[in-house]
Amino acid sequence: MMSLQLLFSLTACQPNPMKSALHHDPSARNVMHAFHSTDLQTWEHRGPMVWGFVSLGMAQDEEGSLLLTGIQEVRPPTWLEERLGPKVHGFLYDGEELHPREWSIQDKESRSYLDPQYFEEQMWYISPQGRSGDPAQHAQSIPIRSSDPGVERFSEQGLADPSPIRVNGKLHVFATYRGNIVHLTGEPLQHHVTINGATVPFPVEIDGEVMLLGQKLLSGRRSPVISRDILAPLEPGEHSRKPSWKALLPMDDLRVCASPVLGPDPAGGWILFCVEEL
Repeated sequence: MMSLQLLFSLTACQPNPMKSALHHDPSARNVMHAFHSTDLQTWEHRGPMVWGFVSLGMAQDEEGSLLLTGIQEVRPPTWLEERLGPKVHGFLYDGEELHPREWSIQDKESRSYLDPQYFEEQMWYISPQGRSGDPAQHAQSIPIRSSDPGVERFSEQGLADPSPIRVNGKLHVFATYRGNIVHLTGEPLQHHVTINGATVPFPVEIDGEVMLLGQKLLSGRRSPVISRDILAPLEPGEHSRKPSWKALLPMDDLRVCASPVLGPDPAGGWILFCVEEL
């Protein structure tokens, strides 16, 4: 039987696939691009940055650097990862460079950590069991979980891409839900309202206002869009709303700009990352 010391030693020696993802790979199916803006109106395309990385999440650490999380496609899970559970991979962006990072997950109930998003020193993710393909298309109930320790936060059919934010002490979670977006609130989480017209949500605070980023099909291409007044009070009997979605940036030659995340660039201005599917 393999000793625990040897097991931990082998685990520590596993190379971080994100180091390879920083180099151009012509066989990659997905490429992460970066865009920079000083005013959220005009954007500079900084080009492709990472190859084989999808389902983006973003958080800001105490130093102001950005933590990017996602699903790596550089290599399949290792033997140890299949038995002990995979790590969540990503990057720290310091305003100049992307530095590979990885996070170990403590969740005794699940080894499936899809659409990961770092939040309040925990990792949030969905944990579909026994199925492949897009979780948002599954007929089974999909749990949203958080790590350390593993806790089920909410469960419903057609969930994907959970993205939490806390506003004035209250927890809000946005997630893709049956081709739209669901807004969950409270602890425990409860269904608040369905937001129509976009998917893959990412809430971001801009000048003291919480706005919602998402992706929407525009001119045949999935493109980043943004909406305001997401936290406006509901009208009596209002169970769904269709906000005004505004295109965020020009697509130029990108085929797709999916899974967009937006945050304050540590070097100044704003930085947006999204995934082009090739």
